[in-house]
Amino acid sequence: FTKDEILELYLNQVFLGISAYGVDAAARQYFGVNVEDLTLGQAATIAGLLRSPNRNNPISSLKNATLRRNIVLDQMYEEGFITAEERDAAKAEDLEAQVNARFEKAARLASGNVAQFQAPYFSESVRRFLMDRFGWDEIFQEGLQIQTTIDMRLQRIAERVLNEALDAFDEKQRKRLEKAGKLDEFVPVSGALVCLDNRSPWEGYVRAMVGGRDFSREKYNTATQARRQPGSSIKPFIWAAAIGNGYTPSSIVVDAPYYRPLPGGKIWAPKNFGGEFSGPIPIRHALEKSVNIVSIKLAESVGLPVVRALLERCGIPTDVEGLSIALGAGEVRPLDHCAAYAVFPLGGQRYEPVFVTEVRDRDGLVRLDARDRRAAVPAMDPRVAYVTLHMMEGVCQPGEGFYPTGWRASALKRPVAGKTGTTNDSRDAWFCGFTRQYTTVVWVGYRDNRPLGRGADYTGGRLACPIWVEFMSEAHEGLPVEDFEVPPGVTFYKINRTTGTLGGSYEEAYLTGTRPPEYMPPPPPEEMVPPEGTLVTDPSAGANSGDIIPLEPAAPEAASSSIPPAQTPDTELPPEG
Repeated sequence: FTKDEILELYLNQVFLGISAYGVDAAARQYFGVNVEDLTLGQAATIAGLLRSPNRNNPISSLKNATLRRNIVLDQMYEEGFITAEERDAAKAEDLEAQVNARFEKAARLASGNVAQFQAPYFSESVRRFLMDRFGWDEIFQEGLQIQTTIDMRLQRIAERVLNEALDAFDEKQRKRLEKAGKLDEFVPVSGALVCLDNRSPWEGYVRAMVGGRDFSREKYNTATQARRQPGSSIKPFIWAAAIGNGYTPSSIVVDAPYYRPLPGGKIWAPKNFGGEFSGPIPIRHALEKSVNIVSIKLAESVGLPVVRALLERCGIPTDVEGLSIALGAGEVRPLDHCAAYAVFPLGGQRYEPVFVTEVRDRDGLVRLDARDRRAAVPAMDPRVAYVTLHMMEGVCQPGEGFYPTGWRASALKRPVAGKTGTTNDSRDAWFCGFTRQYTTVVWVGYRDNRPLGRGADYTGGRLACPIWVEFMSEAHEGLPVEDFEVPPGVTFYKINRTTGTLGGSYEEAYLTGTRPPEYMPPPPPEEMVPPEGTLVTDPSAGANSGDIIPLEPAAPEAASSSIPPAQTPDTELPPEG
Protein backbone atom coordinates (compact mmCIF):
# COMPACT_ATOMS: atom_id res chain seq x y z
CA PHE A 1 0.00 0.00 0.00
CA THR A 2 1.14 3.55 -0.70
CA LYS A 3 0.87 6.24 1.96
CA ASP A 4 -2.13 7.73 0.18
CA GLU A 5 -3.88 4.35 0.10
CA ILE A 6 -3.19 3.80 3.79
CA LEU A 7 -4.57 7.26 4.57
CA GLU A 8 -7.66 6.57 2.48
CA LEU A 9 -8.32 3.32 4.34
CA TYR A 10 -7.88 5.11 7.66
CA LEU A 11 -10.19 8.00 6.78
CA ASN A 12 -12.89 5.59 5.61
CA GLN A 13 -12.88 3.62 8.87
CA VAL A 14 -11.85 5.93 11.71
CA PHE A 15 -14.44 6.51 14.44
CA LEU A 16 -15.61 10.14 14.44
CA GLY A 17 -18.26 10.22 17.12
CA ILE A 18 -21.79 8.97 17.90
CA SER A 19 -22.34 6.44 15.07
CA ALA A 20 -20.01 7.77 12.37
CA TYR A 21 -17.19 5.59 11.06
CA GLY A 22 -15.28 7.34 8.29
CA VAL A 23 -15.24 10.94 7.10
CA ASP A 24 -18.17 10.57 4.72
CA ALA A 25 -20.39 9.18 7.49
CA ALA A 26 -19.29 12.05 9.74
CA ALA A 27 -20.09 14.61 7.02
CA ARG A 28 -23.61 13.24 6.69
CA GLN A 29 -24.11 12.82 10.42
CA TYR A 30 -23.08 16.33 11.46
CA PHE A 31 -23.82 18.43 8.37
CA GLY A 32 -26.17 16.40 6.19
CA VAL A 33 -23.90 16.51 3.11
CA ASN A 34 -21.44 14.19 1.39
CA VAL A 35 -17.77 14.59 2.19
CA GLU A 36 -17.00 16.25 -1.16
CA ASP A 37 -19.54 18.98 -0.37
CA LEU A 38 -18.04 20.05 2.96
CA THR A 39 -16.92 23.65 3.43
CA LEU A 40 -13.41 24.33 4.67
CA GLY A 41 -14.72 25.03 8.18
CA GLN A 42 -16.78 21.82 8.23
CA ALA A 43 -13.84 19.73 7.01
CA ALA A 44 -11.66 21.23 9.73
CA THR A 45 -14.33 20.42 12.29
CA ILE A 46 -14.30 16.74 11.30
CA ALA A 47 -10.49 16.68 11.31
CA GLY A 48 -10.60 18.03 14.85
CA LEU A 49 -12.62 15.05 16.01
CA LEU A 50 -9.80 12.51 15.74
CA ARG A 51 -8.92 13.13 19.37
CA SER A 52 -11.88 12.30 21.68
CA PRO A 53 -14.63 12.41 19.02
CA ASN A 54 -17.56 11.91 21.40
CA ARG A 55 -16.38 14.74 23.62
CA ASN A 56 -15.47 17.17 20.83
CA ASN A 57 -18.19 16.73 18.22
CA PRO A 58 -20.50 19.69 17.47
CA ILE A 59 -23.62 17.89 18.66
CA SER A 60 -22.25 16.93 22.08
CA SER A 61 -20.18 20.10 22.66
CA LEU A 62 -20.36 23.02 20.27
CA LYS A 63 -17.73 24.89 22.28
CA ASN A 64 -15.18 22.06 22.12
CA ALA A 65 -15.89 21.48 18.43
CA THR A 66 -15.38 25.17 17.58
CA LEU A 67 -12.11 25.29 19.53
CA ARG A 68 -10.76 22.16 17.80
CA ARG A 69 -11.85 23.44 14.37
CA ASN A 70 -9.96 26.68 14.87
CA ILE A 71 -6.82 24.83 15.99
CA VAL A 72 -6.91 22.78 12.78
CA LEU A 73 -7.41 25.90 10.66
CA ASP A 74 -4.46 27.66 12.34
CA GLN A 75 -2.22 24.65 11.67
CA MET A 76 -3.32 24.49 8.04
CA TYR A 77 -2.41 28.16 7.64
CA GLU A 78 0.95 27.70 9.33
CA GLU A 79 1.75 24.76 7.04
CA GLY A 80 0.82 26.77 3.95
CA PHE A 81 -2.28 24.77 2.92
CA ILE A 82 -4.63 27.80 3.12
CA THR A 83 -4.32 31.57 3.05
CA ALA A 84 -5.06 33.93 5.93
CA GLU A 85 -8.25 35.03 4.20
CA GLU A 86 -9.44 31.40 3.81
CA ARG A 87 -8.58 30.70 7.45
CA ASP A 88 -10.51 33.73 8.72
CA ALA A 89 -13.52 32.99 6.49
CA ALA A 90 -13.63 29.38 7.73
CA LYS A 91 -13.44 30.54 11.35
CA ALA A 92 -16.31 32.90 10.69
CA GLU A 93 -18.60 30.05 9.59
CA ASP A 94 -21.51 29.61 12.01
CA LEU A 95 -20.96 26.05 13.19
CA GLU A 96 -24.12 26.00 15.28
CA ALA A 97 -26.24 27.08 12.32
CA GLN A 98 -24.59 24.45 10.09
CA VAL A 99 -25.43 21.65 12.54
CA ASN A 100 -28.98 22.95 13.05
CA ALA A 101 -29.48 23.15 9.28
CA ARG A 102 -28.61 19.47 9.05
CA PHE A 103 -31.42 18.61 11.50
CA GLU A 104 -33.85 20.95 9.77
CA LYS A 105 -33.11 19.22 6.48
CA ALA A 106 -33.71 15.82 8.05
CA ALA A 107 -36.98 17.07 9.50
CA ARG A 108 -38.17 18.25 6.09
CA LEU A 109 -37.22 14.98 4.46
CA ALA A 110 -38.89 12.90 7.15
CA SER A 111 -41.96 15.17 7.37
CA GLY A 112 -41.71 15.63 11.08
CA ASN A 113 -39.46 12.78 12.21
CA VAL A 114 -36.48 14.69 13.58
CA ALA A 115 -33.93 11.92 13.47
CA GLN A 116 -30.30 11.53 12.49
CA PHE A 117 -31.17 9.73 9.26
CA GLN A 118 -34.00 9.26 6.81
CA ALA A 119 -36.61 6.50 7.24
CA PRO A 120 -35.43 5.95 10.83
CA TYR A 121 -37.64 2.99 11.72
CA PHE A 122 -36.73 1.20 8.51
CA SER A 123 -33.04 2.03 8.99
CA GLU A 124 -33.08 0.70 12.54
CA SER A 125 -34.65 -2.54 11.30
CA VAL A 126 -31.84 -2.83 8.75
CA ARG A 127 -29.24 -2.20 11.45
CA ARG A 128 -30.74 -4.91 13.68
CA PHE A 129 -30.80 -7.38 10.79
CA LEU A 130 -27.18 -6.67 9.91
CA MET A 131 -26.08 -6.86 13.55
CA ASP A 132 -27.56 -10.34 13.82
CA ARG A 133 -25.90 -11.36 10.58
CA PHE A 134 -22.47 -9.71 10.72
CA GLY A 135 -21.81 -8.10 14.11
CA TRP A 136 -20.83 -4.57 15.17
CA ASP A 137 -17.19 -4.50 14.11
CA GLU A 138 -17.82 -5.80 10.62
CA ILE A 139 -20.76 -3.45 9.99
CA PHE A 140 -19.14 -0.24 11.17
CA GLN A 141 -15.48 -0.82 10.45
CA GLU A 142 -15.21 -3.04 7.37
CA GLY A 143 -16.64 -0.67 4.77
CA LEU A 144 -19.67 -2.77 3.84
CA GLN A 145 -21.86 -1.58 0.97
CA ILE A 146 -25.51 -2.25 1.81
CA GLN A 147 -28.38 -2.16 -0.69
CA THR A 148 -31.86 -1.94 0.85
CA THR A 149 -35.39 -2.36 -0.51
CA ILE A 150 -36.79 1.02 0.51
CA ASP A 151 -38.39 3.30 -2.07
CA MET A 152 -37.81 6.78 -0.65
CA ARG A 153 -40.63 8.27 -2.70
CA LEU A 154 -43.10 5.87 -1.09
CA GLN A 155 -41.44 6.27 2.30
CA ARG A 156 -41.88 10.05 2.28
CA ILE A 157 -45.50 9.66 1.20
CA ALA A 158 -46.10 7.16 4.01
CA GLU A 159 -44.54 9.37 6.68
CA ARG A 160 -46.41 12.46 5.55
CA VAL A 161 -49.81 10.83 5.11
CA LEU A 162 -49.71 8.91 8.38
CA ASN A 163 -48.42 11.82 10.46
CA GLU A 164 -50.94 14.26 9.00
CA ALA A 165 -53.81 11.88 9.81
CA LEU A 166 -52.57 11.25 13.34
CA ASP A 167 -52.08 14.98 13.92
CA ALA A 168 -55.66 15.63 12.76
CA PHE A 169 -56.97 12.90 15.08
CA ASP A 170 -55.01 14.35 18.01
CA GLU A 171 -56.37 17.82 17.35
CA LYS A 172 -59.95 16.55 17.50
CA GLN A 173 -59.25 14.58 20.68
CA ARG A 174 -57.54 17.56 22.29
CA LYS A 175 -60.53 19.80 21.58
CA ARG A 176 -62.94 17.18 22.90
CA LEU A 177 -60.97 16.72 26.12
CA GLU A 178 -60.52 20.46 26.57
CA LYS A 179 -64.27 20.97 26.26
CA ALA A 180 -64.83 18.28 28.89
CA GLY A 181 -62.21 19.76 31.20
CA LYS A 182 -60.01 16.68 30.89
CA LEU A 183 -57.11 17.99 28.83
CA ASP A 184 -54.66 16.40 31.27
CA GLU A 185 -55.81 13.00 29.94
CA PHE A 186 -54.57 13.75 26.42
CA VAL A 187 -52.08 11.27 24.96
CA PRO A 188 -50.87 11.38 21.33
CA VAL A 189 -52.24 8.53 19.23
CA SER A 190 -49.88 6.09 17.54
CA GLY A 191 -49.89 4.49 14.12
CA ALA A 192 -47.99 2.26 11.74
CA LEU A 193 -47.85 1.70 7.99
CA VAL A 194 -46.14 -1.08 6.05
CA CYS A 195 -46.01 -1.42 2.25
CA LEU A 196 -44.72 -4.58 0.54
CA ASP A 197 -44.09 -5.06 -3.16
CA ASN A 198 -46.18 -7.68 -5.00
CA ARG A 199 -44.41 -7.36 -8.36
CA SER A 200 -42.03 -9.97 -9.69
CA PRO A 201 -39.14 -10.35 -8.94
CA TRP A 202 -39.47 -8.11 -5.87
CA GLU A 203 -42.17 -9.97 -3.96
CA GLY A 204 -41.95 -9.21 -0.26
CA TYR A 205 -39.62 -6.20 -0.60
CA VAL A 206 -40.38 -3.63 2.10
CA ARG A 207 -40.92 -0.42 0.12
CA ALA A 208 -42.10 1.80 2.99
CA MET A 209 -42.40 1.38 6.73
CA VAL A 210 -43.40 3.84 9.44
CA GLY A 211 -43.22 2.49 12.98
CA GLY A 212 -43.97 5.66 14.93
CA ARG A 213 -44.33 9.42 14.80
CA ASP A 214 -40.94 10.61 16.04
CA PHE A 215 -37.94 8.29 16.22
CA SER A 216 -35.98 10.81 18.29
CA ARG A 217 -38.57 10.41 21.06
CA GLU A 218 -39.79 6.84 20.64
CA LYS A 219 -37.46 4.17 19.32
CA TYR A 220 -40.09 1.44 19.72
CA ASN A 221 -41.10 0.27 16.24
CA THR A 222 -44.82 -0.43 16.22
CA ALA A 223 -44.62 -2.01 12.76
CA THR A 224 -42.09 -4.69 13.75
CA GLN A 225 -42.36 -4.95 17.53
CA ALA A 226 -45.95 -4.28 18.61
CA ARG A 227 -48.34 -7.23 18.81
CA ARG A 228 -51.89 -5.98 18.39
CA GLN A 229 -55.24 -7.71 18.04
CA PRO A 230 -56.26 -7.82 14.36
CA GLY A 231 -60.00 -7.84 15.04
CA SER A 232 -62.10 -8.34 11.93
CA SER A 233 -59.05 -8.10 9.67
CA ILE A 234 -58.51 -11.79 10.53
CA LYS A 235 -61.72 -12.80 8.76
CA PRO A 236 -60.39 -13.28 5.20
CA PHE A 237 -58.25 -16.13 6.53
CA ILE A 238 -61.28 -17.75 8.18
CA TRP A 239 -63.17 -17.46 4.88
CA ALA A 240 -60.18 -18.94 3.02
CA ALA A 241 -60.20 -21.93 5.36
CA ALA A 242 -63.88 -22.39 4.61
CA ILE A 243 -63.45 -22.11 0.81
CA GLY A 244 -60.70 -24.70 1.01
CA ASN A 245 -63.00 -27.08 2.88
CA GLY A 246 -66.14 -27.27 0.81
CA TYR A 247 -67.78 -23.85 1.14
CA THR A 248 -68.51 -21.57 -1.80
CA PRO A 249 -69.12 -17.80 -1.76
CA SER A 250 -72.84 -18.61 -1.97
CA SER A 251 -72.90 -21.05 0.96
CA ILE A 252 -75.53 -20.02 3.49
CA VAL A 253 -74.76 -19.60 7.18
CA VAL A 254 -77.42 -18.51 9.66
CA ASP A 255 -76.50 -15.32 11.50
CA ALA A 256 -78.39 -15.79 14.76
CA PRO A 257 -77.72 -15.63 18.53
CA TYR A 258 -74.83 -17.90 19.50
CA TYR A 259 -73.95 -19.29 22.94
CA ARG A 260 -71.16 -21.46 24.28
CA PRO A 261 -70.55 -22.50 27.92
CA LEU A 262 -67.34 -21.42 29.62
CA PRO A 263 -65.67 -22.60 32.83
CA GLY A 264 -67.07 -21.11 36.00
CA GLY A 265 -70.70 -21.11 34.90
CA LYS A 266 -70.27 -18.34 32.36
CA ILE A 267 -71.69 -18.28 28.85
CA TRP A 268 -69.89 -16.86 25.82
CA ALA A 269 -72.41 -14.89 23.77
CA PRO A 270 -70.58 -13.00 21.00
CA LYS A 271 -72.52 -10.29 19.23
CA ASN A 272 -72.59 -8.47 15.93
CA PHE A 273 -72.38 -4.71 16.17
CA GLY A 274 -75.64 -3.29 17.45
CA GLY A 275 -76.80 -6.72 18.57
CA GLU A 276 -78.68 -7.33 15.33
CA PHE A 277 -78.65 -10.50 13.23
CA SER A 278 -79.10 -11.02 9.50
CA GLY A 279 -80.55 -14.53 9.52
CA PRO A 280 -79.55 -16.80 6.60
CA ILE A 281 -76.80 -15.07 4.63
CA PRO A 282 -74.29 -16.17 1.94
CA ILE A 283 -70.77 -16.05 3.31
CA ARG A 284 -69.57 -13.65 0.61
CA HIS A 285 -72.13 -11.07 1.74
CA ALA A 286 -71.29 -11.80 5.39
CA LEU A 287 -67.66 -10.88 4.68
CA GLU A 288 -68.76 -7.59 3.11
CA LYS A 289 -70.82 -6.88 6.25
CA SER A 290 -68.12 -8.28 8.57
CA VAL A 291 -70.56 -10.53 10.43
CA ASN A 292 -69.04 -11.93 13.62
CA ILE A 293 -71.37 -14.87 14.08
CA VAL A 294 -70.69 -16.18 10.58
CA SER A 295 -66.94 -16.02 11.19
CA ILE A 296 -67.33 -18.03 14.40
CA LYS A 297 -69.55 -20.62 12.74
CA LEU A 298 -67.18 -21.06 9.79
CA ALA A 299 -64.25 -21.64 12.13
CA GLU A 300 -66.32 -24.09 14.15
CA SER A 301 -67.46 -25.90 11.02
CA VAL A 302 -64.07 -26.41 9.37
CA GLY A 303 -62.37 -27.02 12.71
CA LEU A 304 -59.91 -24.97 14.73
CA PRO A 305 -56.91 -27.15 13.73
CA VAL A 306 -57.58 -26.27 10.07
CA VAL A 307 -57.92 -22.57 10.85
CA ARG A 308 -54.81 -22.49 13.02
CA ALA A 309 -52.74 -24.34 10.42
CA LEU A 310 -53.72 -21.88 7.68
CA LEU A 311 -52.98 -18.87 9.86
CA GLU A 312 -49.58 -20.26 10.81
CA ARG A 313 -48.70 -20.93 7.17
CA CYS A 314 -49.54 -17.28 6.46
CA GLY A 315 -47.31 -16.15 9.31
CA ILE A 316 -50.01 -15.13 11.82
CA PRO A 317 -49.47 -16.31 15.42
CA THR A 318 -52.18 -18.57 16.84
CA ASP A 319 -51.54 -18.30 20.56
CA VAL A 320 -55.25 -17.94 21.40
CA GLU A 321 -57.38 -20.93 22.35
CA GLY A 322 -60.98 -21.37 21.29
CA LEU A 323 -63.29 -19.89 18.69
CA SER A 324 -62.44 -16.29 19.58
CA ILE A 325 -59.56 -16.73 17.13
CA ALA A 326 -62.21 -16.16 14.43
CA LEU A 327 -62.80 -12.65 15.81
CA GLY A 328 -59.15 -11.67 15.85
CA ALA A 329 -58.61 -12.06 19.58
CA GLY A 330 -54.98 -13.10 19.03
CA GLU A 331 -52.14 -10.68 18.36
CA VAL A 332 -50.05 -9.95 15.28
CA ARG A 333 -47.36 -7.46 14.29
CA PRO A 334 -48.32 -5.07 11.46
CA LEU A 335 -45.34 -6.28 9.38
CA ASP A 336 -46.42 -9.92 9.72
CA HIS A 337 -50.03 -9.01 9.01
CA CYS A 338 -48.95 -7.26 5.81
CA ALA A 339 -46.95 -10.30 4.69
CA ALA A 340 -49.95 -12.52 5.44
CA TYR A 341 -52.31 -10.35 3.38
CA ALA A 342 -49.83 -10.42 0.49
CA VAL A 343 -50.49 -14.17 0.24
CA PHE A 344 -53.77 -13.43 -1.56
CA PRO A 345 -52.44 -11.40 -4.53
CA LEU A 346 -49.32 -13.61 -4.69
CA GLY A 347 -51.28 -16.72 -5.59
CA GLY A 348 -51.22 -18.33 -2.16
CA GLN A 349 -47.45 -18.00 -1.73
CA ARG A 350 -45.95 -16.32 1.32
CA TYR A 351 -42.74 -14.33 1.00
CA GLU A 352 -40.73 -13.28 4.02
CA PRO A 353 -40.41 -9.47 4.17
CA VAL A 354 -37.04 -8.33 2.76
CA PHE A 355 -35.18 -5.24 4.01
CA VAL A 356 -31.71 -5.83 2.55
CA THR A 357 -31.12 -7.07 -1.00
CA GLU A 358 -27.33 -7.17 -1.11
CA VAL A 359 -24.24 -6.62 1.03
CA ARG A 360 -20.74 -6.32 -0.42
CA ASP A 361 -17.42 -5.89 1.34
CA ARG A 362 -14.84 -3.22 0.51
CA ASP A 363 -13.42 -5.45 -2.22
CA GLY A 364 -16.77 -5.78 -3.94
CA LEU A 365 -17.32 -9.41 -2.92
CA VAL A 366 -20.95 -10.33 -2.23
CA ARG A 367 -21.48 -11.17 1.43
CA LEU A 368 -25.27 -11.44 1.24
CA ASP A 369 -27.68 -11.73 -1.66
CA ALA A 370 -31.40 -11.73 -0.87
CA ARG A 371 -32.08 -13.80 -3.97
CA ASP A 372 -30.22 -16.70 -2.37
CA ARG A 373 -32.49 -16.56 0.68
CA ARG A 374 -35.87 -15.88 -0.94
CA ALA A 375 -38.03 -18.95 -1.15
CA ALA A 376 -41.80 -18.69 -1.42
CA VAL A 377 -43.67 -20.83 1.08
CA PRO A 378 -47.00 -22.30 -0.10
CA ALA A 379 -49.63 -20.98 2.33
CA MET A 380 -52.87 -21.85 0.53
CA ASP A 381 -54.18 -23.27 -2.72
CA PRO A 382 -53.88 -20.58 -5.45
CA ARG A 383 -57.54 -21.12 -6.36
CA VAL A 384 -58.63 -20.65 -2.74
CA ALA A 385 -56.46 -17.54 -2.48
CA TYR A 386 -58.09 -16.04 -5.56
CA VAL A 387 -61.70 -16.86 -4.63
CA THR A 388 -61.12 -15.28 -1.21
CA LEU A 389 -59.41 -12.31 -2.87
CA HIS A 390 -62.42 -11.83 -5.12
CA MET A 391 -64.76 -11.76 -2.11
CA MET A 392 -62.42 -9.17 -0.57
CA GLU A 393 -62.84 -7.08 -3.71
CA GLY A 394 -66.53 -7.01 -2.79
CA VAL A 395 -65.59 -5.62 0.64
CA CYS A 396 -64.13 -2.60 -1.18
CA GLN A 397 -66.80 -2.21 -3.87
CA PRO A 398 -69.99 -0.27 -3.08
CA GLY A 399 -73.20 -1.31 -4.78
CA GLU A 400 -76.61 0.19 -5.34
CA GLY A 401 -77.65 1.42 -1.91
CA PHE A 402 -75.02 -0.74 -0.20
CA TYR A 403 -71.69 0.35 1.26
CA PRO A 404 -69.56 -2.51 2.60
CA THR A 405 -67.04 -1.91 5.35
CA GLY A 406 -64.11 -1.10 3.03
CA TRP A 407 -65.95 0.87 0.36
CA ARG A 408 -63.62 3.89 0.67
CA ALA A 409 -60.84 1.87 -0.96
CA SER A 410 -62.78 2.04 -4.23
CA ALA A 411 -61.44 5.60 -4.55
CA LEU A 412 -58.28 4.11 -6.09
CA LYS A 413 -60.22 3.53 -9.33
CA ARG A 414 -58.36 0.27 -9.97
CA PRO A 415 -58.79 -3.37 -8.88
CA VAL A 416 -58.37 -3.41 -5.10
CA ALA A 417 -59.21 -5.82 -2.29
CA GLY A 418 -58.96 -5.61 1.46
CA LYS A 419 -60.58 -5.77 4.86
CA THR A 420 -61.18 -3.42 7.74
CA GLY A 421 -60.52 -4.35 11.36
CA THR A 422 -61.71 -2.86 14.64
CA THR A 423 -61.17 -4.51 18.01
CA ASN A 424 -63.22 -4.38 21.19
CA ASP A 425 -63.83 -0.81 22.41
CA SER A 426 -62.02 0.44 19.27
CA ARG A 427 -58.58 -0.15 20.77
CA ASP A 428 -57.19 -1.02 17.32
CA ALA A 429 -58.24 0.29 13.91
CA TRP A 430 -56.90 -1.51 10.82
CA PHE A 431 -57.15 -1.46 7.09
CA CYS A 432 -55.31 -4.18 5.22
CA GLY A 433 -55.50 -4.23 1.45
CA PHE A 434 -53.70 -4.69 -1.82
CA THR A 435 -53.56 -4.09 -5.53
CA ARG A 436 -51.66 -6.08 -8.12
CA GLN A 437 -48.58 -3.93 -7.34
CA TYR A 438 -48.53 -3.38 -3.55
CA THR A 439 -49.89 -4.73 -0.28
CA THR A 440 -50.25 -2.14 2.47
CA VAL A 441 -51.40 -2.35 6.08
CA VAL A 442 -52.33 0.64 8.25
CA TRP A 443 -52.86 0.44 12.01
CA VAL A 444 -54.04 3.21 14.35
CA GLY A 445 -54.28 2.96 18.13
CA TYR A 446 -52.78 3.93 21.46
CA ARG A 447 -49.66 2.22 22.71
CA ASP A 448 -51.14 1.82 26.18
CA ASN A 449 -54.14 0.06 24.60
CA ARG A 450 -56.71 2.65 25.67
CA PRO A 451 -59.83 2.93 23.46
CA LEU A 452 -59.66 5.33 20.53
CA GLY A 453 -63.23 6.38 21.23
CA ARG A 454 -66.76 5.13 20.82
CA GLY A 455 -68.93 4.99 17.74
CA ALA A 456 -68.58 4.84 14.00
CA ASP A 457 -65.82 7.44 13.81
CA TYR A 458 -63.34 5.18 15.64
CA THR A 459 -63.29 2.14 13.37
CA GLY A 460 -60.88 0.78 10.81
CA GLY A 461 -63.07 1.98 7.97
CA ARG A 462 -63.16 5.55 9.28
CA LEU A 463 -59.63 5.91 10.72
CA ALA A 464 -57.26 3.53 8.92
CA CYS A 465 -58.87 3.17 5.50
CA PRO A 466 -58.60 6.88 4.51
CA ILE A 467 -54.88 6.81 5.37
CA TRP A 468 -54.50 3.67 3.26
CA VAL A 469 -56.36 5.25 0.35
CA GLU A 470 -54.30 8.45 0.38
CA PHE A 471 -51.01 6.55 0.55
CA MET A 472 -51.94 4.02 -2.13
CA SER A 473 -53.33 6.69 -4.45
CA GLU A 474 -49.99 8.53 -4.48
CA ALA A 475 -47.97 5.30 -4.47
CA HIS A 476 -49.67 4.16 -7.70
CA GLU A 477 -49.12 7.37 -9.63
CA GLY A 478 -47.62 6.43 -12.99
CA LEU A 479 -48.32 2.69 -12.55
CA PRO A 480 -50.58 0.83 -14.98
CA VAL A 481 -54.04 -0.30 -13.90
CA GLU A 482 -53.77 -4.09 -13.66
CA ASP A 483 -56.28 -6.70 -12.59
CA PHE A 484 -55.38 -9.61 -10.33
CA GLU A 485 -54.10 -12.74 -12.02
CA VAL A 486 -56.68 -15.53 -12.20
CA PRO A 487 -55.21 -19.02 -11.67
CA PRO A 488 -56.48 -22.12 -13.50
CA GLY A 489 -59.37 -23.79 -11.77
CA VAL A 490 -61.53 -20.70 -11.15
CA THR A 491 -64.89 -20.06 -12.86
CA PHE A 492 -66.96 -16.88 -12.80
CA TYR A 493 -70.74 -16.64 -12.50
CA LYS A 494 -73.19 -13.76 -12.50
CA ILE A 495 -75.06 -13.77 -9.19
CA ASN A 496 -77.37 -11.77 -7.00
CA ARG A 497 -74.93 -9.98 -4.69
CA THR A 498 -77.18 -10.22 -1.63
CA THR A 499 -78.60 -13.74 -1.95
CA GLY A 500 -75.67 -15.39 -3.73
CA THR A 501 -78.01 -17.09 -6.21
CA LEU A 502 -77.41 -17.42 -9.94
CA GLY A 503 -78.75 -14.83 -12.34
CA GLY A 504 -77.87 -11.39 -11.00
CA SER A 505 -75.51 -8.74 -12.32
CA TYR A 506 -72.63 -9.18 -9.85
CA GLU A 507 -69.72 -11.37 -11.00
CA GLU A 508 -68.29 -13.74 -8.39
CA ALA A 509 -65.48 -16.31 -8.53
CA TYR A 510 -65.93 -20.01 -7.68
CA LEU A 511 -63.69 -23.02 -7.60
CA THR A 512 -64.22 -24.88 -10.85
CA GLY A 513 -66.65 -27.70 -10.15
CA THR A 514 -68.73 -25.59 -7.81
CA ARG A 515 -71.34 -23.03 -8.73
CA PRO A 516 -73.97 -20.75 -7.19
CA PRO A 517 -77.45 -22.23 -6.72
CA GLU A 518 -80.25 -21.16 -9.02
CA TYR A 519 -82.54 -20.86 -6.04
CA MET A 520 -82.00 -21.65 -2.41
CA PRO A 521 -84.89 -21.44 0.04
CA PRO A 522 -83.52 -19.84 3.20
CA PRO A 523 -83.12 -22.35 6.02
CA PRO A 524 -85.19 -21.69 9.16
CA PRO A 525 -83.50 -19.45 11.70
CA GLU A 526 -81.67 -21.30 14.41
CA GLU A 527 -83.37 -21.05 17.76
CA MET A 528 -80.77 -21.32 20.46
CA VAL A 529 -81.81 -20.92 24.09
CA PRO A 530 -78.98 -19.62 26.25
CA PRO A 531 -77.98 -22.06 28.98
CA GLU A 532 -77.91 -20.97 32.58
CA GLY A 533 -74.96 -18.74 33.50
CA THR A 534 -73.47 -15.26 33.20
CA LEU A 535 -73.33 -13.93 29.65
CA VAL A 536 -69.90 -12.86 28.41
CA THR A 537 -69.72 -10.94 25.11
CA ASP A 538 -66.02 -10.08 25.02
CA PRO A 539 -64.54 -11.37 21.72
CA SER A 540 -61.32 -12.26 23.56
CA ALA A 541 -63.36 -14.96 25.31
CA GLY A 542 -64.27 -18.20 23.61
CA ALA A 543 -64.73 -21.91 23.98
CA ASN A 544 -61.97 -23.42 26.10
CA SER A 545 -60.87 -19.97 27.32
CA GLY A 546 -59.61 -19.38 30.81
CA ASP A 547 -60.95 -16.79 33.25
CA ILE A 548 -63.11 -14.24 31.43
CA ILE A 549 -63.95 -10.74 32.61
CA PRO A 550 -67.35 -9.62 31.31
CA LEU A 551 -66.97 -6.58 29.03
CA GLU A 552 -69.09 -4.54 26.65
CA PRO A 553 -70.14 -6.13 23.34
CA ALA A 554 -67.51 -6.16 20.62
CA ALA A 555 -67.60 -3.46 17.96
CA PRO A 556 -66.51 -5.05 14.70
CA GLU A 557 -67.43 -3.43 11.42
CA ALA A 558 -70.90 -3.75 10.05
CA ALA A 559 -72.43 -2.72 6.76
CA SER A 560 -76.02 -2.19 5.81
CA SER A 561 -78.21 -0.24 3.45
CA SER A 562 -80.85 0.46 6.10
CA ILE A 563 -79.18 1.11 9.47
CA PRO A 564 -78.29 4.78 9.97
CA PRO A 565 -74.56 5.46 9.47
CA ALA A 566 -74.16 6.77 13.02
CA GLN A 567 -74.91 3.26 14.31
CA THR A 568 -72.79 1.28 11.88
CA PRO A 569 -68.99 1.45 12.10
CA ASP A 570 -67.21 1.51 8.77
CA THR A 571 -70.47 2.10 6.92
CA GLU A 572 -71.57 5.49 5.74
CA LEU A 573 -73.26 6.90 2.70
CA PRO A 574 -71.24 9.29 0.55
CA PRO A 575 -71.91 12.97 1.25
CA GLU A 576 -74.50 14.73 -0.83
CA GLY A 577 -73.28 16.43 -3.99
